[in-house]
Formats: sequence, C-alpha cells, structure tokens
Amino acid sequence: MKKLRELIKIYTSPIFFILGYFLFIFSKKNPNFIQQSYVKSYCLTSGFVSELITSFIKIKNKTKYSKNLNPKDTELYKLQNKGYVVLENYIEDQKVQKLYDLTNLLKCSYNKTGKKEEKVIYDEKIHKLPTYGYETYDLVKTDEIKDLINFFKNSKIINLVESYFESKAYVLDLNMWWSNVSSKVDSFSAQDFHFDLDSIKFLKVFIYLKDVNENKGPHVYVEGSHKTFSKPYEILKKGYSRVPDSEILKYYDQIKIHKIIGKRGTIIIGDTKCFHKGLVPTEGNRLIFELTFSNSKFGSKKVNNMFLDDYIQSNPYPSI
Repeated sequence: MKKLRELIKIYTSPIFFILGYFLFIFSKKNPNFIQQSYVKSYCLTSGFVSELITSFIKIKNKTKYSKNLNPKDTELYKLQNKGYVVLENYIEDQKVQKLYDLTNLLKCSYNKTGKKEEKVIYDEKIHKLPTYGYETYDLVKTDEIKDLINFFKNSKIINLVESYFESKAYVLDLNMWWSNVSSKVDSFSAQDFHFDLDSIKFLKVFIYLKDVNENKGPHVYVEGSHKTFSKPYEILKKGYSRVPDSEILKYYDQIKIHKIIGKRGTIIIGDTKCFHKGLVPTEGNRLIFELTFSNSKFGSKKVNNMFLDDYIQSNPYPSI
C-alpha cells in the first residue's frame, strides 16, 4: 500500500506541479510540496516539464527582455550544448580581492542537515569541518556584493544569461563558501555528482576566489547532461540524490567529464541541471562565490520576506 501511494504521488506530480506553479504566479508562495512535486515531475519526465513551463515563461516575459546575442555566439553555443562556459580574465582582480576580504568580516558555518554549527570567522588552521558557508542575508547587505551584482547586470554576462533563457533574468540566490582539505567526500557539501533543481530554468555564475588546480577542488561537469532526456532513467528514478562516480561512468564517456581549473577570478557560468560536483581539495582550501540567475522567481531565497531579486531592486547599488 505504501509503495502504491508513492507511485501515485510520482505519476500525479506533473499535475500538482503545474497547478502549483500557476498558484505561485498569483500567490507568490512556494510551499515545499510544490517544490517536491517539481522534483518528482522533472525526474519522471526527464526534464520535459521544465521545458513546458519555460515555454510559457518565454511568452510571458518576452517583452521584458531586449538583450540578445547571435545564436552562433561562441559562448552562448557552448552554454547551450555543453551546459557551461568558462570566462577568464573578465573580472577585475580588485573586485575578487574585495570578495575575499569579506571573509575577514562575515561569519560562516557548516550547517549540515539536523546539526547547526556555531558561526565563526573562518581560520583554516582552526576550522576543519568539510565546508563553511556564508548566509545569503549577510552577503547581500554588503556594498561589495551589491557592486558585483551591479557589475553583472551591466555586462555581457546578463546578455549571455538572458539570451540563454530567451526571457528576463532574476537573481534567485547567492552563496559563498570555503571547502577544506580532506581525504573524504562529504555528500552534504555537494562533493558527489548531483544535479540542481533550484528553479525552472537557471544558471549559476561561479567565481573562483583562489587559484584552483586539480588538487584544490575544481568543479567537474558532465558535458551535455543538462539537456532534456539526456539523463539515464535508471539514475532519475532514484530521485534527487547523490550519484557515485561509477554510476556516471556507466552512462557517460570519460571524454564528457571535465575538470575546470583556473586562476582566481575565473568565472564559470553553468546550467547545473548538468551532473556536476566540486572535487574534495587535497592540497589547499578553496573559496568560491556563486550567484544564481533564473527565468522565474520560483524557488527564490527570501530576505526580509521579499524575493531576493526584489530585495536587491529595493536596495540598489549606484549604477556603473
């Protein structure tokens, strides 16, 4: 009986999600059961449900987006086909240093599910848990983060993002965290392969804030695995779970699995519906910043009971 109930939940999830999404448009509320229905719907339809809602969003938001790139633009092509693109020497080192300097001012913690750790000013000699993350609320209040968001919104990055969405982009989330040297994988810290379902269609902009080589926790992407119907159903039927390397190698050629190394300031723009992970650093800790753009506010973090994008709009940084 329990198994039957679970099957009913899975097979009715697209209906609940679609109804829930339209309820979200009017109510601006995103109850957990709608998010869970989305996850089940995505896995059941191998991503088709995301494409369905995205088609509606494109029509709804078309007039709100005027920026556009030629479909043959190299970076847009890579993003569409590989699922990620790397930009080097694009951001001033001064901006990178300002983000790094925030770690001397803001407290962070390792918030593993069910266990709330004390917030601390990070010191690699003292703090040895796998990862230490900063609160979105603490980050978004700083001038350094406001300046960075303003920079993105007045650069080719927003052009690339909105061309990928074919509609307006919203700031959905932002994060920054340290990854410590370890000999063990920490699943909670996303050090196993997985895919994200933060919103309907979204891109994450990562910035390496320290040099990253093969031994310092590079991002790893499975090329092309962001596309609809690209994921093996044998993996999807397990739901929203971590995937061991052996399982990935069973379905994808090694040539499709890419480690991204780069100097500090390297930017990775990725559709993290791709299977991806951050490798465990084995020599030297890693600091990374992440900003998520989405074609919808569905799934957005809230600050002071406002969607993150609305909070940013109401607390702007002076225009460039």
